[in-house]
Amino acid sequence: GLLLTIGLIDFWLTPDVSLLPFYFIPIALAVIALGWRFGAITALLSVAAWTMGDVAGGLHFASEWVPIWNAIIALLTYFVLIWLLFTLLESHRTMEMRVRQRTEALTAEISERQRLEMEVIEISERERRRIGRELHDGLGQHLTGTAITGQVLVEKLTEEKSVEVNDAIKIVSLIKTAINQTRLLAKGLLLV
Repeated sequence: GLLLTIGLIDFWLTPDVSLLPFYFIPIALAVIALGWRFGAITALLSVAAWTMGDVAGGLHFASEWVPIWNAIIALLTYFVLIWLLFTLLESHRTMEMRVRQRTEALTAEISERQRLEMEVIEISERERRRIGRELHDGLGQHLTGTAITGQVLVEKLTEEKSVEVNDAIKIVSLIKTAINQTRLLAKGLLLV
């Protein structure tokens, strides 16, 4: 339709005015919509319409080879433009495909990273709770047992009126401080 319209306008205008550049519009649309082969067919039809319009319009040439030469030059020009446009379109499609693939890869990588982060958080939470329980149930109980044993020792040394009773009291005090610190650590780890 567009090719026919341009051809009719070209025929009605005087032969001095050339619409040759406007024929590239339907050629470009054919390349974009249907590919380079249809663009080439449209180029052939455009050159034929342009040449027939000039001949039917009464344009006189110095030689019968001039319209053939003009048609060949116009056709070669269109073929170069078709090749350039097709190459540009293919580059654009390739770039879009690469961007789409890269986006999918990045999305997958982000999802995997988020999954791994959640897994690391879960593992560290489990380990933190385990360490808190071990501090409270293991070390805390051991220190409590040691403090009780130390207190028994203090009482025995007090009954015997031994000089080392003050050292034993100091040791029991240090163990009680360690018990309190262990409880605070365990409580902090279990409550986070």
